[in-house]
Amino acid sequence: MPFLMYPSGRHFIIYKKVHEKIIIVTILHQVRNIENILFELSEQVTSEIEEVGRIS
Repeated sequence: MPFLMYPSGRHFIIYKKVHEKIIIVTILHQVRNIENILFELSEQVTSEIEEVGRIS
């Protein structure tokens, strides 16, 4: 499940486009290990994105 990243100052905004909408997944500081964090959160984030998609 790919996420998109947008740099903002010293942070990355991690987001996903779903049904013509943008869901902000998280905001991470650039010095952190972003790949590991997203891997660890992937199941939780996937279920949250699905839930938001159902509500919208």
